[in-house]
Amino acid sequence: FPVTIRGGNIQATLGESNLEFGGTVGGSRPFGLQVISSGAVTFFDQVTMGGAFTFNNLGGDLTFNAGSSLNGNFAFTANPSNRDADVILRDVGVLVPVASLNIGVRDSRVQLFGTTMRSTAGGFTFGTPAILNSGLEIITTALGSAGGPVNFNNTLSAAGVDNDLTITAGTGALSFGGAVTSLRNLYRDWE
Repeated sequence: FPVTIRGGNIQATLGESNLEFGGTVGGSRPFGLQVISSGAVTFFDQVTMGGAFTFNNLGGDLTFNAGSSLNGNFAFTANPSNRDADVILRDVGVLVPVASLNIGVRDSRVQLFGTTMRSTAGGFTFGTPAILNSGLEIITTALGSAGGPVNFNNTLSAAGVDNDLTITAGTGALSFGGAVTSLRNLYRDWE
């Protein structure tokens, strides 16, 4: 499949092919990544962004497997095109907070398996139905940020009975565009 590297950015147009990263991505020499794929994309280890990560026309799942996490002070954007596709996230921004994370508007799902998601002022936006699979803390006040937004633009639900959601957004806005169901507790911390 065509891959282009320009100034620290990798651009891949995969057609229906799948893309797997079996080891650490970025490491001490991080890069940006732009992928257009109607297949699946899977990360198996730590990911450190050195530029924006953008995934467009995703027809398959975008998966961060157990043991992986997403880090780096850049924007992460995923735009699913298939209602049966899942975006499966683990911890985000634990080592280095992300600038923002945006999951586009489709009838796919975002599955949240991590315990911590940290960003600076760009915050988090979930355009697809979000499902909480563990207790999760979302923080948008990292690196001295006054607070970024946290937007659940579709439904938010929990897959288990013990799943709490704690949001620390400072001055950032918090919005829910659909029903919020099955969470054990929802907390808002203003600091």
